[in-house]
Parts: sequence; C-alpha cells; structure tokens
Amino acid sequence: MVGLGIRDASGALPGRRRPDDEFPRLRMDLPLLPRYVVTVEPGIYFVPALIADAEFRQRYGDAVDWERAERMVDFGGIRTEHNVLVTDGEPQILTEQIPVAHADGWVPHGTS
Repeated sequence: MVGLGIRDASGALPGRRRPDDEFPRLRMDLPLLPRYVVTVEPGIYFVPALIADAEFRQRYGDAVDWERAERMVDFGGIRTEHNVLVTDGEPQILTEQIPVAHADGWVPHGTS
C-alpha cells in the first residue's frame, strides 16, 4: 500500500460499516497481512475551522485543551511517517534509521 494514494489503499471489508460519529476517521480498515507495507502517520493538526466550531468544541470539550489549541493555530501541525512491513511476528519498521527529532534539540516554536 506504500506508493499508492492513501485513498487508493483505503476502504473496509465488504459488510463492514464505519460509525457515522467515528472520530478520528480511519482511512484504512482492513486486516493487516504479512508482506503488507503500510505507512503509519501519527500527527497533530490545528485546523482553524475546527477550533472555531462551537458544536465541535462542545462535543470534544473534555478531550481538548481549547485555549492551548487556539495558541497553536499559527503552528499548523506536524506528523511523523514510518513505513512498516507486516510480518508473521513483530512488525519491521523500514524507516527506523530516519531521525524523527532534530539532533540539536530544536523544538518548533510554541510547542514547549
């Protein structure tokens, strides 16, 4: 699935229905089989339209520090990507040698 657009590799098994209120929305809901290679992309994004949405804020009010989120809007967001090979045992992280932090300790403005 690496190399395909994420929506090309997305989907669910026939008969599986995603809940309407699912958050965050899964892009891929398939069993992972040995020899599959997938990209794992944990990240956080500060989307002005969501942060300003009163209904969204009420719905997730107990899970988000909204004042801090408002301060992070100008930052935008960040994500880390890893390519992972599914095996019969432990998964193999193919990109484990790629640094995910700055060696000099630099932290993006506003995140500390």
